[in-house]
Amino acid sequence: MDARKLNEKMVEVEKLIKMEIIENDDKKFDELRRLIIDINDIVDQLKEIYSVTEGL
Repeated sequence: MDARKLNEKMVEVEKLIKMEIIENDDKKFDELRRLIIDINDIVDQLKEIYSVTEGL
């Protein structure tokens, strides 16, 4: 995963929030939750990459 993919996920989340389409919509809420989990996973991977490259 890279910063580009992280940015794409963040844009998707931002669109969902701005459009307020998650209100009373379990499917959209689940989609938002999945995107947040994806973002957290990408951030964890980037942290791991950074910690490895920092020692080089």
